[in-house]
Amino acid sequence: LDAYFDMNPRPDHDRMAEIAELVGLDRDVVRVWFCNRRQKLRKE
Repeated sequence: LDAYFDMNPRPDHDRMAEIAELVGLDRDVVRVWFCNRRQKLRKE
């Protein structure tokens, strides 16, 4: 997920579904992960 985040911190809906399938997680889990990761970057 970190590698995908480095390439694109804001993937669109379809891309997120694709990433979720590749890593074997639910789409919502991936969506929340990206949301939290962006929040973490803003905090730093």
